[in-house]
Amino acid sequence: MGILILILAAAVRSGTPVLYSVMGEILTERSGVMNLGLEGVILIGVFAGFSATQSTGDPVNRRPSDADAGCGNENTRAPSSHAAVSH
Repeated sequence: MGILILILAAAVRSGTPVLYSVMGEILTERSGVMNLGLEGVILIGVFAGFSATQSTGDPVNRRPSDADAGCGNENTRAPSSHAAVSH
């Protein structure tokens, strides 16, 4: 019984970021915008936050690097996708 609870807790911990991205995608799709790269933005942000925490030893530095990496990824990817769609 104990291992089942541990597995379910790990599933909830692992699925929470994806749940947040799905909720955000639902809101943006209602406005007519479709973004299929949300999971990639989350992974890039997590990697940047982990790297910042490991290199500085201070977990407070994790949040700004998460946001910078996610926004930087979107800002470099968005112009190419908008140029391809607009006629």
